[in-house]
Amino acid sequence: MGDIRLLFVTDIHGSTTVLAKAMDESRRRGADLLLICGDLEGKYLLFIEEGRDRITWEDPITGARRRSSRDRLAMTLDEIANCGGYGVVVPEGWDPAFESEESLEQMIHEHSRRRLAEWIETLEGFARRSGLAVLMMPGNDDAWQLDNLILSSEAVVFLDERVWEFRGYRFVGTSRVPPTPWLTPREVTEEDMAQRLERIAGLGNTMLPLILVAHTPPYACGLDNAPLLDKNRKQVILGGVIQTTPVGSMSLRRFLETRHDIPLALHGHVHESAGWARVGSTLCLNPGTEYFTGTLVGYDVRLTEEGVKHFERIRI
Repeated sequence: MGDIRLLFVTDIHGSTTVLAKAMDESRRRGADLLLICGDLEGKYLLFIEEGRDRITWEDPITGARRRSSRDRLAMTLDEIANCGGYGVVVPEGWDPAFESEESLEQMIHEHSRRRLAEWIETLEGFARRSGLAVLMMPGNDDAWQLDNLILSSEAVVFLDERVWEFRGYRFVGTSRVPPTPWLTPREVTEEDMAQRLERIAGLGNTMLPLILVAHTPPYACGLDNAPLLDKNRKQVILGGVIQTTPVGSMSLRRFLETRHDIPLALHGHVHESAGWARVGSTLCLNPGTEYFTGTLVGYDVRLTEEGVKHFERIRI
């Protein structure tokens, strides 16, 4: 069993800048593994109206309406991608209200598939040049169609409900989460989650300790506090303060409390709850995300045969 240094990032939601920073930082820190796990797909389309001599669009960060000359189009598309959006060029005066909800949904799926395909090609070249292993897993917001893109790669390891063994550790993952108000693709009941965890924990050489990559954090561990929503899915604010509630998995918490062979569990899903916690004997990490500003947040973790030697949250 040898030492392992890994960089873990999650919930990058289509941000090309976060991906580029993750590759650069993993190489700069001398990592052995780069894990990009959870919610790969961007969340929004941003339409750029193209006129005869100008373009008009909504700034992805401020929301302000902006105008510029047409020669700035390529730069604007890059700026939108850096913040995780998908820029779509349309004629001046075009109104997205004329499009059906199904048409817009299909459009975002097509763009997300195209971007992930580009990412995988980039990561394959990165893995060959750097010698790093790259592990990737979707999250609950990701369409099922994205899985085959990762599975088809010869260099990027697909980790969802699969095992990958490296230097005396087993890495396994699950993209499933408990039910949410948003009805996302990979939601399951707690009973289903419990069964899945038991199954994936038995994959591979069970004599080896397990590194669990579960998109959902354990319930009420401090890493799963999300805004409390009312029946209309609006944030509950009392005294000017946004109220929060735990949304993690109860099954995952019970699972970790009974295991002694999982030194490290890596999570995402709840963007606002960055930090670390211990559940049973397991160190749980959630770096959070700031993909919408192109900021990389992640955890730099060092493993030895005794378990986690060091961990550090990074923000770049």
